[in-house]
Amino acid sequence: MSLTTISSTATTSAGSHRAARAESTTGTTSSGTTLGSVETAVGDGASATVSFSEKALNALEQIGKAAWTSVEDGSASVASAARTALTDAEGLATEAWGAIKRGVADVEQFGEAEADDVTDGVEDAISAAKTGATALGHYAGVAVDATGDAASSVTSDTVMAASTVGGKALSQLL
Repeated sequence: MSLTTISSTATTSAGSHRAARAESTTGTTSSGTTLGSVETAVGDGASATVSFSEKALNALEQIGKAAWTSVEDGSASVASAARTALTDAEGLATEAWGAIKRGVADVEQFGEAEADDVTDGVEDAISAAKTGATALGHYAGVAVDATGDAASSVTSDTVMAASTVGGKALSQLL
């Protein structure tokens, strides 16, 4: 129902009611009194309509203000939620970037540690090989010396034995 319909309904209802009331109060049905009552009723109806229209307009104004306030509050809430979501997203992106950087650094450190371990292992193997070669060279030298000493001793002993045998044989021959 529109505002115009409400006003005309209120005018009709108020006018009829007041006219009927005016007739019943006076108790006369003369045309002059009835005409005066109708005038009064129309005036009262018009006054009631204006009063009702003002109240209706005030109520509509209040409803409009309340609706506008609700829209403003809702907009502020949505804007606040959007700012919060944006801040949260920025925080997550920052944390993710930090995690990526830490992961890369960890991989780099792991690679360096593995390279150091490999280098240390190779150096240890080379050192062990040098030590073994040195030891083998030493023992080979010792063996050569011992073999030389033994050969020299055998040769010397053989020469001595041959000399002794040759000397005795010569002495017997002579």
